[in-house]
Amino acid sequence: MTNSAIFEKLSGMGSLPTPSRVALEIMRLCQDESSSLGDIANIVKTDPALTSELLKYANSAMMSPGNRVASIQKATVKLGMQTVKNLA
Repeated sequence: MTNSAIFEKLSGMGSLPTPSRVALEIMRLCQDESSSLGDIANIVKTDPALTSELLKYANSAMMSPGNRVASIQKATVKLGMQTVKNLA
């Protein structure tokens, strides 16, 4: 494939989505050794869609056979920093 063909394909794709402010803050907190899961939970709570997604995942059959999680704090503890970061 030539450079011009690659450029044509890329220019037809539009722009890539930008991470949200919440996702960027979660990534920053995950890199900060002094941050806690509580800090991350407080940021997650500011995004209703992400809160819903994390609770749904934490309560999925794979993650929680029979043990329902109702708070985002408990969901972040159950899922861990890396999973929360990946879902953000």
